[in-house]
This record gives sequence, C-alpha cells and structure tokens, in this order.
Amino acid sequence: MPTWKCTIPGYDLISPNKLLRMKWFMQSKEKDRAMNLLVVYGRPIPQYECPVSMVIVRRYGKRQRPLDTDNLYGGCKLLIDAMKAPKGRSKRGLSIIMEDNPRALDLAVYQCKNDAPSCDIEIFACPSTESLDLPVDIAMIIPQSPRNHTAP
Repeated sequence: MPTWKCTIPGYDLISPNKLLRMKWFMQSKEKDRAMNLLVVYGRPIPQYECPVSMVIVRRYGKRQRPLDTDNLYGGCKLLIDAMKAPKGRSKRGLSIIMEDNPRALDLAVYQCKNDAPSCDIEIFACPSTESLDLPVDIAMIIPQSPRNHTAP
C-alpha cells in the first residue's frame, strides 16, 4: 500500500493548554472539525489494520511561533482521535488507524517555518512494514537524533 498523504491548509494544532481549558462540547466541535478536514483533504481515506508509521509536519506561518515538543505532540491529539476507529461509547472516527497506543502507532511530529502567513499540517502514513515515501523537503527537516523534533 503506498504512503497516504494529507495536507490540511490553514489549520493549526491546538495546544493542550488551550484544549484543557475548553468546555467538553467545544472539544467535541474541534474534533468534528478535524475529522471533516481529514475527509475533505485526505481522499481517498485508507484503513490500516496493522501497526502504522505516521509523520505529522506542522508548517507554521510568519506570525506564529514554534511549539515546544510537549505541546507539539499534544496538539496532534484531536487529529489522531479523529483518525482512530470508533470504540466503546464513541461513535465518531474515520478508522484510518485502529488504535493510538505505541504498539499500533509509530508517531513522529516535526515542525518547520513556512513563508505563508497561515499554518499548514501535512500527514504521511503507511503500514509499519513499509517505509514512508516522504518528499525531499520534509526528509531534509527530519533530524538525525530522534529526540529533537523541531527543525530550525
């Protein structure tokens, strides 16, 4: 199965600090918004049964600041929850990934500066048994050390 690519223009990750201060219905609306954006910009929607390797790249605009590593990973929560399969009481989810635990999802999140004024999110995913086919500009920002996920 080839690498799935989804580019969401004009969308920025919501920091966990802001997410924790939201009322539950606002969090629900933001998750629905993320799910709708994934449906619109991510067609065709794949469904992976096996463990998945995923790279999320945040390209922040001129007037925005980079997030620290904790907020960068935490900001992906709504996107990852929107990609998960519905389970239990939750009836919403796109079933792109079955679970979001470390055994089922190998996640790496990076960020880099963008010349555009708005923020863009790019998502790349494929089964863990295959290698991700990343564009050259994204492959260049991935550091050699897996601990630092912020590009200059």
